[in-house]
Amino acid sequence: MKRIVMTGGPCAGKTSIMGTLKAELESRGYKVFIVPESATELILNGIHTGKHLTAAEFQGLLVEKQISKEAIYEKAAAKYKPEKVIILYDRGLMDFRAYVTPEEAEQIMRVNHLTVEEALDRYDAVIHLVTAADGAPEHYQWNDPERESTGNNAARVETPEEAIATDRRTAAAWEGHPHLRIFPNTADFPAKVKAAADEIFALLGLQESEKA
Repeated sequence: MKRIVMTGGPCAGKTSIMGTLKAELESRGYKVFIVPESATELILNGIHTGKHLTAAEFQGLLVEKQISKEAIYEKAAAKYKPEKVIILYDRGLMDFRAYVTPEEAEQIMRVNHLTVEEALDRYDAVIHLVTAADGAPEHYQWNDPERESTGNNAARVETPEEAIATDRRTAAAWEGHPHLRIFPNTADFPAKVKAAADEIFALLGLQESEKA
């Protein structure tokens, strides 16, 4: 069984790449689980920072949810042949550190009886996709108040500058993982998809992805 985190800044292509990976890996006989992003689930269901909930309190709830959810997927995955199971996490446990101070992060880890090393060891690889705002700004879609069209994500409110800052904090949150790989926007998006897919295929001992 392989556990792989897909992370990165806003508008990095995580959803598209995970969909591509799932389809291609399943065509090769793998069972692929995709664990949805916990922050999005909480926010869409009314739990968010504001007057009644600080950013640190929100991230604490997020970590609790992530731990619980990962345990459920692990239990389901155990029903299959382990050598043919892939769990793709839409963000992982350490992403929360990009949104709190180091002191707050340490406290949240302590409350959940986790060390950084233990949290990193939960995953076999971390694939960080750089936000489109950094290197492909023409493709960065957000709710820009100066434009009529908001692209495909009207809920995204980070400016390109804020997206880049978030992206870099997110990458830093995973420092220390032995298989952290960062994929910038150095070519077109299909090439970025293939580069990330090839990295995962290599981890699995497979021939490179057919996607180009």
